[in-house]
Amino acid sequence: MRSSRIIAIASIVFLSPAALMGQSRPAASRPADTQTADPRPAAEALDRTLGDLKLEAQTLAVVLETLSKKAGVRFDVDDDTYATLPWGRDTRLATLKLSGASLRAALDEILKPLGLIYKIGENTVSIVPSDPLARINRRATWDDLHYLQMLNSTACTQQNLAKIKFQYRITTKTNAPQLLGNQFKRAGDGSIAQILEVATKALGWTWFPDQDHVVILSAQAHIAHNLARTVTARYNQMGLAHILLDLADKADVPIFLEPGLMLKLPPATANNYTLLLQQTTVRDALELICAETGLAYQILRDGISISLAPDPKGNAAGARNRGDPYVARIVVPAKNGNYNYEFLIRESELPQDVREYRGQMIDEMIEKVRLDMSPAANPESAPATPPGATNSP
Repeated sequence: MRSSRIIAIASIVFLSPAALMGQSRPAASRPADTQTADPRPAAEALDRTLGDLKLEAQTLAVVLETLSKKAGVRFDVDDDTYATLPWGRDTRLATLKLSGASLRAALDEILKPLGLIYKIGENTVSIVPSDPLARINRRATWDDLHYLQMLNSTACTQQNLAKIKFQYRITTKTNAPQLLGNQFKRAGDGSIAQILEVATKALGWTWFPDQDHVVILSAQAHIAHNLARTVTARYNQMGLAHILLDLADKADVPIFLEPGLMLKLPPATANNYTLLLQQTTVRDALELICAETGLAYQILRDGISISLAPDPKGNAAGARNRGDPYVARIVVPAKNGNYNYEFLIRESELPQDVREYRGQMIDEMIEKVRLDMSPAANPESAPATPPGATNSP
């Protein structure tokens, strides 16, 4: 028999500031600065009963501060996390009623509809965006959040998948729906969001919700997409390499620095660089750094490469980095036919349209190999394609 203790959590409705005009607004509050008189280990606090609690038309920041005081734990929420929400710090919970609930249960009810998750530290609980929310790389709309919540709460079955619309930002000649369908069959049980995570990772792809559909990205498109992530940061008289690594970490993309790169820059630039970013995309931050320092960046299939920019004649100063490999060979027979001339071509020496065509051919060959490796290669096994899928470049 279950315990007689009643745990009740009322449904939560989120309102925009416009819907709350005329209501008094609470003073702005930062949970990140919330201090408790007697901080306790965060893991213990999560299972502490909060008692009865009712909050109406309060911002997320105020709700977290109230929970902090009741549970004796500090919450850490940064500006970038608030920037993912439809109304930022002004995102409000219209009604929150708790009766005998633990902090853990309360956080699940509050954060899941917003696409947020929590991470447990020693004495703090950090509130951060879930991976799909972070991949949107813009302020989410309510439609985005509602769709993400549906994906998180709906079992991944053929019947439910038939209702999901997919947009593939993959090479047009690749049969992306077929490949994804094969991975759905292998992934096992779980919610649609969980299986999407497993299936796309197996293919080297990624995904995020967009209004009423799921966007599927290739590895290189994912990196370019992540560079559109906005950040707020202040770097004062810091090493440039540290700044570049931190920006790459904020964009969640690997970064490759040319060996000895910082030694080729003036010491004042390499060791004492200052940069102020206010809701700036990582791409714009890189463009600014490159414009001021003479560096250049390149988007690769597995990350971004930073090297010295080429001089006006097209010759890069210093050693070539891993981002500019040899990618082609031209063989020219000698006039007498006794020998050949061979010319190795670097990627940077190819015109942009040829580089894109080369990348497309590589993607197509990789997908052909994957098809050969999949059960679909067996004539007795028919590949599954998610119903309702569309294929768009």
